[in-house]
Amino acid sequence: MAAIVGRELELGRLEAVLGQVAGGAGPAGLLIEGPAGIGKSTLWQAAVDAARSTDWTVLAARAVASESRLTLGVLADVLASVDTEVVASLPAPQRHAIDVALLRVEAQPDGGAPVEGRVLGTALRGVLDRLVRDRPVLLAIDDVQWADPASAAAIAFAVRRLDAIGVALLVARRTPLPLPFAPEEILPRDRWTTIDVGPMSLGAINELLRQHAAAPPSRPTLVRIQQASGGNPLFAIEIARVLEAKGEPPAGEPLPVPSDVRELLRDRLASAPATVRAVLLDLAILGAADDDRLAAVEGRPVGADLGVADAEGLLRRDGPSVAFAHPLYAAAALAAASPAERRAAHRRVAETAASPEERARNLAMATDGPDPGIATALEDAALEARSRAAPLAAAELLRLAIERTPANDVASAARRRLLLGEELQRAGDMAAALVELQAVAGGSDIRARARARLVMASIRYETDGSTAAAVQLATAALSDAQGDPALEAHAYAVLAAVDWDDLAGHARYVEEGLRRLAEVPQPDPLTEGLLVLVRCGADVSAGLPLDPALVERGLELERIAPAPTVSDRFSASLGTWLKWLDQFEDARLWLERTRQTAIDEGDEGSLPYALGHLPELEVWTGNWERADAVAREHLAAAEASGLAAQRDQALYNLALVHVHQGRVELARAEIAEALATTAATGDDYMRSGVLPHLGLLELSLGNWAAAAAALEEALAMRTALGAVAPWRPGPDLVEALIGAGSLERARTVQEELDRRLPDASRTSSRASAARSRGLLLAASGDLEAARTTLESALGIHDAAPIAFDRARTLLALGQVLRRLRARGAAAHAFREAHATFERLGAQLWVERAAAELERTGLRRSAGPELTESERRVAELAASGMTNRAVAAALFMSPKTVDANLGRAYAKLGIRSRAELGAAIRGGAVPADPSGAPSANPRANGPARRTNMGDRRM
Repeated sequence: MAAIVGRELELGRLEAVLGQVAGGAGPAGLLIEGPAGIGKSTLWQAAVDAARSTDWTVLAARAVASESRLTLGVLADVLASVDTEVVASLPAPQRHAIDVALLRVEAQPDGGAPVEGRVLGTALRGVLDRLVRDRPVLLAIDDVQWADPASAAAIAFAVRRLDAIGVALLVARRTPLPLPFAPEEILPRDRWTTIDVGPMSLGAINELLRQHAAAPPSRPTLVRIQQASGGNPLFAIEIARVLEAKGEPPAGEPLPVPSDVRELLRDRLASAPATVRAVLLDLAILGAADDDRLAAVEGRPVGADLGVADAEGLLRRDGPSVAFAHPLYAAAALAAASPAERRAAHRRVAETAASPEERARNLAMATDGPDPGIATALEDAALEARSRAAPLAAAELLRLAIERTPANDVASAARRRLLLGEELQRAGDMAAALVELQAVAGGSDIRARARARLVMASIRYETDGSTAAAVQLATAALSDAQGDPALEAHAYAVLAAVDWDDLAGHARYVEEGLRRLAEVPQPDPLTEGLLVLVRCGADVSAGLPLDPALVERGLELERIAPAPTVSDRFSASLGTWLKWLDQFEDARLWLERTRQTAIDEGDEGSLPYALGHLPELEVWTGNWERADAVAREHLAAAEASGLAAQRDQALYNLALVHVHQGRVELARAEIAEALATTAATGDDYMRSGVLPHLGLLELSLGNWAAAAAALEEALAMRTALGAVAPWRPGPDLVEALIGAGSLERARTVQEELDRRLPDASRTSSRASAARSRGLLLAASGDLEAARTTLESALGIHDAAPIAFDRARTLLALGQVLRRLRARGAAAHAFREAHATFERLGAQLWVERAAAELERTGLRRSAGPELTESERRVAELAASGMTNRAVAAALFMSPKTVDANLGRAYAKLGIRSRAELGAAIRGGAVPADPSGAPSANPRANGPARRTNMGDRRM
């Protein structure tokens, strides 16, 4: 790094950290801090210059006090130098966010939703990830204490989530001003290097003044300057300059050492020409500008005035841009001006402002007291800041607008305070938002009161899960909204969204809301979208199929105005609904799309939602190892986001997977933890979902009474919650009751199950219900009817292939066939069930199927006793396929293939694939392990696999 007087140690530390990052040890954080004038910016610039000279990519910005409240100023500077090809490689939401930040496009094209702050952070992270593939990246912010909140939040979000090494964050901060973020919340504490810039030594001050003073002071005066400045280089230079102008004081007289540089500069600025002082005041307000902008503000050429200031050492140039050499010089220029002069300067700057926000802020500073025009300009600027993902900037502009609103304009004040509450909600400051909204809710403007209550209802429901409070607020809002169809529709939509204690009321809320909305010429797409979403959800909850027209409308409304949170969007719920309606491939498509959208937009709160529904889908479609992996990923995401409800869902998923796999102790522990949590929180909905896991576990173990007890408790809770859709665990309860000898109760449950099952949807539920009906017929002694019912159930299973459920039906059919003395067909059913259970990894059911097969008394007539899975693996392996290819072909894991192949080798007494091929060619492995016809007449010939993609709506 370039030599800087008296800072060799600090430069060495900076160089060492950058070297480590370049060598692959990053990411790392560098914090340079110290008081004003101590030399932080000099060190910061030296590090930036060194990085640029050693093949780093540098993204740098200098925050300016006068711009600290302007939206995304720092982030725009950081991104300005990024190649357009890098931005073009990002996902669409991130590209749009960067274009908005750089003012390349409108923030809300075609009436779309505003950019969310997290998307900006994700976009910056994407930029850093792509840049670091080629070379190390230095993200450098000087005077970070003045970074605008939106920029600071985006930078913190991006760096905190960096996966790549080779990125260094360099920030310089003036003490004692606070940082805009906590360093340890961005990078681990051991990744940070803090450089406290202290006072310079006498020798360093002497060398510094030799460089900056026309004539070095005498030795006695040098000592006095060093002592008076406290070793602060900027203070020392300014004292020396005053002494040059006035001469050294006689011995014993004090040096001109005021409290800070502003006072030292005041005399110099006061003696400067008025035109120079005016340009410097403009520059202090602007923070940085080029000559043309300053000339436009002044209405005259300013080159000569800038030359005078430059000769005084007050300015620095960065390309065409000019700024003060140090922020204290800007503060001095402001302090030297009278209030009237400052107001006039703000007015001049406002007239040539580059953005509505800059114009509105400067107009506000140019005027004392209420002004309706300025208040309107501030409100417009707040809306623009809101659209650019800067809720805190919008909130501050709205506060200024409220201050400038005339006292008699009650409606405008209420509207602006309502907007303020909404922006504070978006910024995450729920307590402050409720204070502002409560003020509006208690006011005389009835419409504003209704809107405030609706926002309060959503906050209460979101933050503390207070359904009763949310319903009360929304109901009061509906009363206030009478006569305003759009507002009534909004109130009905909120009621439908929060009142889950009244499931029957959803249809009424939605119907009334849509009816009101039909009266509105240009209905709010977010309101209509919420109504459509709740309507579709209510239909699915009631066991009805989705209305294709509503689905199309819901997706169209989402395209027009997507909800800010990914998990609140129609497409996110669509994946869940399709899962419940057995449209598995479409469900996976939408759930994976939701997952990717949450990643692309950096919406970590929505990521657990998408992950939360995938494990169950993977269990149903037979991908149990993936189900286990996604369930663990879901748990990690839930814990990282701090969402307690999602952690409960993750436990639900893990227990579901492990119950099916037969991992008894692990499943019991997860079920116990989930039940304890739901008992503590009073979450009967989740509890009614976890108890069936316990029921299936006990049923798998043959503990019929325990299984029935758990399932009966779940059914009672579900009934109390008002659920009306067919209950998937219902067949398990029937089977458990049959096993426990409670046939009458089993018949009652079966009848209710049959009554609720629709004909056109829930195919997998109808198949399982047919199985339990067949078991009930068999328990009642009607074996032929049981056989017919179970064979019919297999046909239904083929339309919604849940392999585990189908294998259970095969097992039940085999039991009936054995009792009918059709031992060959029974053995075939048991073998097919056994093979499926083994492929899935359902260990308890593998053992049950093997025991049932043993009871048939049939043995293979020739050849070793390979299981169906072992035989199929052996045949494919002998054909030359790799274990991984065999696994893909048979929907097994590679570990399962290895295990089956090992057992086949042992049974055949061979050690190689060559011997395996010879054994198969020599007939040592029979082609048909049973010689019996299929237990399902429809299944003779190749197994039929339904392509769920053909069943798209």
